[in-house]
Amino acid sequence: MSIIYYGLSLSLHLIIGRVFKGERLIETRKRNFILIFVFIHFFLTGCTFNVKIESLSDESSVVFKKPIPTLSTVVVGPTNLTTIPVRIDFNTPVNGTIEDHFFTVTNGVISNLSGNGTSYTFNISPLLMSGAVQIHFPEDQVADTAGNKNVASNTLNINIDSTKPAVAISKNNTQSVTTNTLPVEFKIEFSEPIDPSSFMSSDITQNGTATGITWDLVVTPNTENKVWILRAVAVTGMGTLIPIIDLDKINDLAGNGNLASNVMNSGVTFDNVPPGIAMSMPVPTSGTKNTEFVWTVTYSDADSITLGINDVVITGTATAGCSVTDISLVGAVRTVKVKGCTSQDGNMGIQIKADTARDSFGNKTPIYTDVSSIAMIIEVPPKKWTRG
Repeated sequence: MSIIYYGLSLSLHLIIGRVFKGERLIETRKRNFILIFVFIHFFLTGCTFNVKIESLSDESSVVFKKPIPTLSTVVVGPTNLTTIPVRIDFNTPVNGTIEDHFFTVTNGVISNLSGNGTSYTFNISPLLMSGAVQIHFPEDQVADTAGNKNVASNTLNINIDSTKPAVAISKNNTQSVTTNTLPVEFKIEFSEPIDPSSFMSSDITQNGTATGITWDLVVTPNTENKVWILRAVAVTGMGTLIPIIDLDKINDLAGNGNLASNVMNSGVTFDNVPPGIAMSMPVPTSGTKNTEFVWTVTYSDADSITLGINDVVITGTATAGCSVTDISLVGAVRTVKVKGCTSQDGNMGIQIKADTARDSFGNKTPIYTDVSSIAMIIEVPPKKWTRG
């Protein structure tokens, strides 16, 4: 009966509006006619409903108001909470008491429902700690003081995640297993997006033999905070770099701590120390300009030695005429011979140029000079003859 009546009333309202518009009757007559019509409806049906009468220049309208429920929660994004606070708000007060079974809930149970009038609060406990919890308030569950029943609410979706993110650490694609240059780069991959504010360089533990490491973290763009580059930007003690991440150091977006990372077998070996070089005192330590002087040069931690005659520089105050005549080798030892000096009364030594030996990391020997390893050239005075 009420549906038929509402249909007839709306049709009559449109007809009235058109008649008024065509005959250009004044606004007062239109409003009065509608008020009389509403009064007759009250009298015949005994029903009550909210009406809104708007005075417009060309038309009037009757609007039937229904309560509008809105579901909300303070929980943002995925969560691992076992109890989730939710509220439902109506735009107009509703009668009676709202009960748990009024709601449609997927993967959750309602508890602690309380409130009255326009606002109610309750908790949702997920049945499964994965997937989504969905909450909906269907239409026609409650009514306002005029008897108008509610429209359907929005559907609240809450993603549940209780899975710890896995972590995989490897050397970066372009990083060699041995190096003498910085930075040393590693790649860190998480199984799901993480909260970047929870990841710091202090979460890295060094599991290798190198010491004095300063770490730096850079997220890889467009990876949703899943892929990071870890860089060792300073190393004071040579050795292997094997970074690891312990359990529960970093959180995902739901607040779950990470699983412990893998441990690389060998990591990256860092060594930027050049091969060692040492020089003996000359043999003999002094002589005349005709003397041949011999130095022994010994290398350590060198994989290749390329010392040649042109790599030796003669130094001192008595270098005239001096030249390197031979370099012989036995293993890591080189014997350097110098002779032909024409100067008298002075000192003479040798200097080894840079890059005469390298190790497996590519480190080169620097220029080497031992200022204490010098020979003295002494002029021999002529013999004095005396009569017998």
